[in-house]
Amino acid sequence: MPGVSFLHLNPRGRLVHEPRAVSAAIAAAAAVQGGRLPLVLLLSETWVRPGCSPPPLQGYTLVVSIPSPLAGNGRGRGGVAIYVSTALVGRVGQWGEGRDGVAWVRVQGVLDRPLFLAACYLPPQQSSAQTSTFYSHLLRDVLAARETGGYVSVGGDVNGRTGGASEAGADGLLGELSQTVIPHRESKDQVLNAQGRALLQFCEAAGLWIGNGRLQGDTPGDWTFHSLACAGDASIVDYVLLDSDLIVRAGVGLQIHPPSELLDHSAVELVIGTVAEAAPRQQGSEGLERSPAGEEYRVTEDSLQPFVAAAAERVMAWGVVTVLAEGAQDTASLAGAAEEFDRLVSECAREAGMRAVRAQHQHGWARRAARPPCTAALRRRRRQALSRGDRVLAAQLNNQACAEARKRKRQQRRAAAKRLRELRKSDPARFARELRGREQGPAENITGEEFLAHYELLLGQAPEGREETRAPVAQMATEGEQEAGLPTQQRTARDRLQR
Repeated sequence: MPGVSFLHLNPRGRLVHEPRAVSAAIAAAAAVQGGRLPLVLLLSETWVRPGCSPPPLQGYTLVVSIPSPLAGNGRGRGGVAIYVSTALVGRVGQWGEGRDGVAWVRVQGVLDRPLFLAACYLPPQQSSAQTSTFYSHLLRDVLAARETGGYVSVGGDVNGRTGGASEAGADGLLGELSQTVIPHRESKDQVLNAQGRALLQFCEAAGLWIGNGRLQGDTPGDWTFHSLACAGDASIVDYVLLDSDLIVRAGVGLQIHPPSELLDHSAVELVIGTVAEAAPRQQGSEGLERSPAGEEYRVTEDSLQPFVAAAAERVMAWGVVTVLAEGAQDTASLAGAAEEFDRLVSECAREAGMRAVRAQHQHGWARRAARPPCTAALRRRRRQALSRGDRVLAAQLNNQACAEARKRKRQQRRAAAKRLRELRKSDPARFARELRGREQGPAENITGEEFLAHYELLLGQAPEGREETRAPVAQMATEGEQEAGLPTQQRTARDRLQR
């Protein structure tokens, strides 16, 4: 199933002791997706001890790692970590404060809204108090993420078996929609245990849906745990939970991969978005402009071969850009993929020794980047209102965004004026240079009297020790200059300096 994918995996400590087992699981998942690697890896039960870091994985960068508490044998027990594809580093960052068994990241520029992903691990045989504390903290995180207007997905090994039970509370949030749009969940595992009931209660409170056994590619829900010690012992304990917006989104699927060598947990892969849909023009969509990296490079014959070599080293990064482009849902997402492509081109050009030259024009992406950050939320709400067809609300939000931008510009101007006033008192020479900009210094034929007049014009007083008397040149003043109240010598000095 093509699209952008996010892989959940429980390596059971193999990440630390045998990383090749994790790499094999990633490669197997990529083979099913036509060779395209997952954008984000969400790992549970890493067994990384406090003060240590997980090992590096080829093609990925570690974003966050929550170490596990030490077991009685001195080894780690639990722990979660999240890796991101190297080409997507600038778009994924840690979100919130990580706690034992839970880590969050926010993914931007891939879907039409930010995506909040959580990697979780809850050990088996937990007391009711421990389970309640775990899900209470997780519930607060989910509600905080949903308030931002982004998508929310929670996944990992929670050691809960839910059988064929449904999320009664989540059904109530959507009413009739839950019966007509969201399909019924089917599962091969019909066992319901205490931690499974706690998971269902959490879904009820958070408004999340279990993707296992419901999404395309996993009906009925397949086994996620296969015991290596006891053949035939299998269960479903690794889940992917989605909010209502994701569960009804077109092109969302779930793939349960067979466990690779040395692993007893299957990799659970969430796939989102398959076909880029052009937004209707009446909904306020703007035409897409190419998004260059902001720099142009001078190509020479000597730099072509190094450029090709640098590009060949980034095969995985080019594949990620292809996934981003194919999974784009709107013009903004497609522009983000184009920007990522141009960033890679710039990196290769710099490694090849190509000299950068300044572009002579400003592109659309640069103008959008120059918009005040304070209006981002208002502009996002305006786009959402336009997509719903509520033009009255969109107009109100547009006016608010413009007013906020004007307010911020006034604040910036006042701050700049205050800085110049302070600079005039502390360093007059630097004040004069900054006020004049990058122009050349005063003309060589300027007289000392004119320089002193210009000094007084800037500072309101003559320099210390230079209180000479200057004869007025009244005959050079016009009636307009006299009415303006500006001394003729000072006006003449200012005009010469400006020229």
